[in-house]
Amino acid sequence: MNNIGDLARVYNLNIVAASGGLIVLILCVLKYKYNGVKSLKVAFYSMVIAETLLMGFMHYGAFQIAVACILSIVLLPELIILISKYPNGRTNLLKWAFVLMFFGGMIFYFYCHYRGLELGLSKNDSLVWAKEASWFYKVFYVIISSVMDVGWMFYGRGNADVFFSLPEAKYPPLVLVFWLLHLIAFLTAVSTLLIRFGDNLLKWVRTKTQVSSVDLVFGINATSLAFSRNITNTGDNLLVYVDNMVCENYEASIQNLGGLVYSGADALKATTSFLKEIHIGKKNMKLRLYTLSEDYDRNLQYARKMSATLKKEGIPPEQTELVLLGADEEKGMLFQSDKKQYGYGRVISFDEYEMNARLLIYKYPLCNFINFDKDGCATEDIEVLIGGFGRIGHEVLRKVLANGRFEGSNLKITIFDPKHGDKTGFVRSQYSKMFATPDADIGFEQYDIRSGECFKYLQEHASKLKYIVICLEDRDTARNIAIRMADRLHAMGHPQNVYTCDSKSVRCYSISAQECETYSIYDSDLLYSGELDRYAMELNHHYNKDKGNSISEDWKQCAYFHRMSNRASVDYLIPLIRKIMVGTNTLTPIQKENLAKSEHLRWCAFHYTFGYDVMEIDEFTERLKKQQTEIQEHGSSDIKPRQDEEARKHVCLVGWDKLDEISQIENSVTHGNRDFKKNDRNNVNVVMELIKPEKRGN
Repeated sequence: MNNIGDLARVYNLNIVAASGGLIVLILCVLKYKYNGVKSLKVAFYSMVIAETLLMGFMHYGAFQIAVACILSIVLLPELIILISKYPNGRTNLLKWAFVLMFFGGMIFYFYCHYRGLELGLSKNDSLVWAKEASWFYKVFYVIISSVMDVGWMFYGRGNADVFFSLPEAKYPPLVLVFWLLHLIAFLTAVSTLLIRFGDNLLKWVRTKTQVSSVDLVFGINATSLAFSRNITNTGDNLLVYVDNMVCENYEASIQNLGGLVYSGADALKATTSFLKEIHIGKKNMKLRLYTLSEDYDRNLQYARKMSATLKKEGIPPEQTELVLLGADEEKGMLFQSDKKQYGYGRVISFDEYEMNARLLIYKYPLCNFINFDKDGCATEDIEVLIGGFGRIGHEVLRKVLANGRFEGSNLKITIFDPKHGDKTGFVRSQYSKMFATPDADIGFEQYDIRSGECFKYLQEHASKLKYIVICLEDRDTARNIAIRMADRLHAMGHPQNVYTCDSKSVRCYSISAQECETYSIYDSDLLYSGELDRYAMELNHHYNKDKGNSISEDWKQCAYFHRMSNRASVDYLIPLIRKIMVGTNTLTPIQKENLAKSEHLRWCAFHYTFGYDVMEIDEFTERLKKQQTEIQEHGSSDIKPRQDEEARKHVCLVGWDKLDEISQIENSVTHGNRDFKKNDRNNVNVVMELIKPEKRGN
């Protein structure tokens, strides 16, 4: 090689190559919304290829240089990709890469400098004295020179003169080692800088791209990642994660989803500066906030902080949406925008246990397990077995009660839990009427669902049991029990599925687990798109169509308890009407009447599960008179005679036949034409129209 001194300038080209690689990385961020693997791979390949080409143009096209660059192209980017995909080990990888390159460079340069001194090859006149110096001074000089050269090696400028002036430079393996040391050291330094400063760079670049909405996920855990995978399909949304503790195992997954992670004080406090950083406040920029932390209190706190900041910044509620984990429907009223308070334009507030219990009934409605006659009356009773009465067992009981009442049928529920006495105290005090629901027999057995007594009960009631649900948080235990029960029922000649329900999913097991259906509330089609609420929104719109609002506007103005009532109605009526309407698109008058009676049974049970009790006729009459007095004196009244929401009483929690008496009492005071049976009949007619083939677009 000629003009070996010029080789030092080759390392300056590393800076050009690295800059090119960073530019490519930024372009990849814009192109792929920062797909971590794809962007890093393209960027580093570009950097090393650029370096190879530049070296070639400097006519140092030695075979060893080519081999070193090829090895770099093949191995080094993959090392960085490995670091990106598995960030929990990136610190160790970079640490060991740095240590190996440092000591490898020290050994290499120590030999080169000492060998050069022995051969008198140094061209620096100020160092001639070293030839005559003592061994100690030679070693001291060599160590200092080696440390400085190794430092330049990480910068991208090694001391090529000291090596290529030696006779050993004619050996290809040593030349290859020289180039590999320098290339790996340089790229290790670059990768360290990227990891150190790359997050801020990528955040800056991603927030500058054209996006129309921000999906902000508060809480980084397996559940939130599983859910967010379903909301990243649109190309114009920015996915942002906020949490104070970020597990490194999740960081690469977030990067591959195209997400950005914020863990600073501004993000955790939802400050104005944080909103500006993610460009909330731009015209028509939408914010969808998902509070999915496993700490439910933190979800409530963050939703409040964000709402306060949005209000302060004057963000219109219609540009905001909230999915709140850990709060029941009633608490959702605190965050819903209405005429009285600022809030989010759309709120989906859910408790995992309640939502999964609803999902169970939604996927496996109770009406599908009994027969009905031609008039729409049930011809058999429903017997249900529930194993476990923790949080999920309680919610399943409420859903079964509200969805297992049919005209002509009685409901029996048996719950196996050895500690049910310790678990039902609060439930019995708050929802005492639920356990005394008319025509519903609720019994507890103080045995474990795995006990011999339970399987004895299973054997004695196999022919009558219609619905079996295992409500345990230990999924493996619930699975084993479900499979054993399904096998036992099959052996007894009464095959049926056994269901498991926990806070995360609903599963259906058949014989020997040959088939297992699994549903999760974190499927975004269920939780976010509104599939579960579509018909409920249309039912609510039917009763408010005179206002001239859209379906979504009526739903936004609907009180949360009425939302729950609409949901319960459609969850119950849709599968029931479809079952009665099999083979036809209409219902006979007597079928409609019996369906209305069933709907009233469902409506009563629904209120019982929320702690409601019957309002006495005398109280109802007094409230009616007080309402009419206020209307005469002030022109209006806030009194709702039929319902006392604070005391949780309703006058219509009576049998079907007694509704006529209540209607007459109200009409005698108001001189109106109220018919309380008409509400149930209307629900049947509206839902029937909603599910007709032409309405569904089939």
